[in-house]
Amino acid sequence: MLHKTDPTKTKSWQKLLKHFKDMNSVHMRDLFSDKNRFNKYSIRLEDLLVDYSKNIITDDTKQLLIELADECDLKASIDKMFSGEKINETENRAVLHTALRNFKHDPIIVDGEDIIPTVKEVRKKMRMFSDAVRSGEWRGYTGEKIKNIVNIGIGGSDLGPVMVTEALKYYASKDMKVYFISNIDGTDITETLNNLDHEETLFLIASKTFTTQETMTNAYSAREWFLGHTRDEDTIKKHFVALSTNREKVDEFGIDTDNMFEFWDFVGGRYSVCSAIGLSVALYIGYDRFEELLLGASSIDEHFQNTAFENNIPVILALISIWYINFFGTDSEAILPYDQYLHRFPAYLQQANMESNGKNVDREGKPVNYSTAPIIWGEPGTNGQHSFYQLIHQGTKMIPADFLVGKEPLNKINNHHNILLSNFLGQTEALMKGKTIEEVKDSSPYKVFKGNQPTNSIIYDKLTPNVLGKLIAIYEHKIFVQGIIWNIYSFDQWGVEYGKQLAIKIQSDMNNGKPSNDHDCSTKGLFKHIMLLIIASLIMISCTSVSSHHRKNTNQSVTIEKVEELKVIEKFIGRHYGAKYVMGATGPNTFDCSGFILTLFREIYKVQLPRTSAKQYYAGRHISKAELSYGDLVFFNTNGRGISHVGVYLEEGKFGHASTSRGVMISNLSDYYFKNKFVAARRVLK
Repeated sequence: MLHKTDPTKTKSWQKLLKHFKDMNSVHMRDLFSDKNRFNKYSIRLEDLLVDYSKNIITDDTKQLLIELADECDLKASIDKMFSGEKINETENRAVLHTALRNFKHDPIIVDGEDIIPTVKEVRKKMRMFSDAVRSGEWRGYTGEKIKNIVNIGIGGSDLGPVMVTEALKYYASKDMKVYFISNIDGTDITETLNNLDHEETLFLIASKTFTTQETMTNAYSAREWFLGHTRDEDTIKKHFVALSTNREKVDEFGIDTDNMFEFWDFVGGRYSVCSAIGLSVALYIGYDRFEELLLGASSIDEHFQNTAFENNIPVILALISIWYINFFGTDSEAILPYDQYLHRFPAYLQQANMESNGKNVDREGKPVNYSTAPIIWGEPGTNGQHSFYQLIHQGTKMIPADFLVGKEPLNKINNHHNILLSNFLGQTEALMKGKTIEEVKDSSPYKVFKGNQPTNSIIYDKLTPNVLGKLIAIYEHKIFVQGIIWNIYSFDQWGVEYGKQLAIKIQSDMNNGKPSNDHDCSTKGLFKHIMLLIIASLIMISCTSVSSHHRKNTNQSVTIEKVEELKVIEKFIGRHYGAKYVMGATGPNTFDCSGFILTLFREIYKVQLPRTSAKQYYAGRHISKAELSYGDLVFFNTNGRGISHVGVYLEEGKFGHASTSRGVMISNLSDYYFKNKFVAARRVLK
């Protein structure tokens, strides 16, 4: 178990509070009167240089922060993590993403078993599979070589592989493309599948339990798309693999369980890119380079575990961050890679940091009275310089920032890299020094920069898989250190679960067609607004499909379940409402759309709307626009025989309008209808 120490009750914290009073008025310009400052406050490790000299710190600051780490039992906590002790206590799990890149033979025991042989076996399986796909030994069901890799996952099963494949695109196979589908928004999968030839596509379904709602919804949609081409479920085995532990669900999906790549409960999603979740990376850049990534991370693991805190990169970065968050009161940190390949690195660290340490309860279950995780954000340089750097330079907030850059470019073109490097150096110097009123030639206060904005500079020789592995591990361990000192559990994410639980309840309400009474008035109002738009879209889709059907099948009364053209509508409506809808035709090119709408409202809202004319129903009374409210069902009698047009009133002057000749549209409700047609309305959603 982890030590449970309230950091604010330690002697070092109290000393830091006093020290802060002295340092709060110090400007880094003065600190740089020490010409040896860069050498004192920088760390070199192989092909990395970490310069933390541009921070508001002194030797005393550094020493007090290290004392804080010691009082919070950091060294023992590090050892507990690496040894496999179950430090994720709220879920009773070990935290062993480090074991995924452990190439030693020393055993790590979890629940009485050495996990290292199993980890090595999965790595071996990943190598064999990725080599077979890349070489063409593994081919699709028609014999075509696989050219498209589609990873379907969410959270850590998406952000990690996305970031790494983007970062290492330079090393990728030129005849292979990789795609990622994560969002439950149908646009994500639709736009991706539009680019693909099914014969050349391999899907990786990344879900530990094979029950994650977003992932499995997308997975089954991809399966449906694929089978729409092949119409043979046996072909799934050549085009779908699983990154999971649920053998039964994988088999039920139709994936050969021999093509299931295992990962474990001791690996959190946001720390899983070094596991089988990284299969898309191995396929894209080759397994040898994927292993270079693992080796880079492993070298930082050793550095973190064995190096004194004074020269320990993750520890120093974590302590400096705590200094600003808990004493200067900063709210956010910027990650600013001057490397286009790292353009997704800030988003990756955003999840890793904020999902890990976004906690307000300590390890004893008590509310904390100090800040924990910062807001992480950022974009690549130099783009950010023309965007948000203004706020960092002259805004009212202190925003510590990490700048990252490679000494050598991977793509050498003219003098691009020299310009990039000069901007990297110029920005960190400007943020540190600032510009006084005396230094501004025309004494304009608008040109004054206060400076004293802290930065860390991380320079690597060039971006390789090994270097990227090091960067990943540095920030992973920085997050761990902060969680230990803040006395919180960094490896659970219960806050994510609560929103999912409410979403499931609301989805049930949508299936029932109305919100339950235990929702607040805002949620109920939003629910009704959304349901109106769903109804309007159902009217539009259904009427158009029925019209298409009746151009082929005249003078027939049909049911949705018997019409091929309407199967999409049947599935959509059935999925949301569990009802069958009867359509009736009145001629070769028309249909009784009003009959559909009346049936729809009867089934969903249990509202009995008689099949009669608007004139009869409302005694011939014309109504005005002023009488209409959002959500009213609007009837038009345009032929004297009955209701010929029906729509849902959406906003002033507009409604979802069913037309026998044009299908359905969102159209303007003109004054002509109110003056010359029988118009009536029935309030059904109020």
